[in-house]
Amino acid sequence: MGLTKLTNRIVDIIIASGSGKSDDREVYAYGIEIMLSTVINLLCIFTIAIIVGKIAYTIVYMVFFMGLRTVAGGYHAETHLGCLLVMLAAYGLSLLVFFVPTTYYLWISFVMIVLSASLIFILAPVAHPNKPLDSDDMRRLRALSRSVIALEIALILLGWVVVPHLKVYTMAASMGMVTSALSCGVAVIIKKLRKVSP
Repeated sequence: MGLTKLTNRIVDIIIASGSGKSDDREVYAYGIEIMLSTVINLLCIFTIAIIVGKIAYTIVYMVFFMGLRTVAGGYHAETHLGCLLVMLAAYGLSLLVFFVPTTYYLWISFVMIVLSASLIFILAPVAHPNKPLDSDDMRRLRALSRSVIALEIALILLGWVVVPHLKVYTMAASMGMVTSALSCGVAVIIKKLRKVSP
């Protein structure tokens, strides 16, 4: 059963039980579909985390990724499967850090901090194509994006100073943050390319 069919069945049950109004069907469907998609994505990522034995790393990665992504926006695939595949690819790439000598972690983290801060301060927030932002929302989310990136950078730097022996988790935080920031960059590039193409 596809995600849309499952969503529609759940909405039918909500409306039939009297817990919701049929006039609000689209609102329920949107919310439930996003929730189900997120749950599926997280289940897939944490299944991989369990298989490769990187649960703590993955929790830190996802907290920093989702914390920034929620306010900064970013790339949205056109389908739920596309979203899942992009998320799995980004997470899989982040795991490559385990093949890098730990002596390079500080420099890699520094580069990711500079790149992330630059992208967020210049581009964020990046609105979803189906959910444009008005000027008040843009201002509010821009301020929130900058606050969140500043907080995340402060936590990463604090991690390097206070618990340098836990550098893999500081790298997880850096990877989550840069994944979210790069998502903003990708979204802006794709938006510009679509405007240019006939």
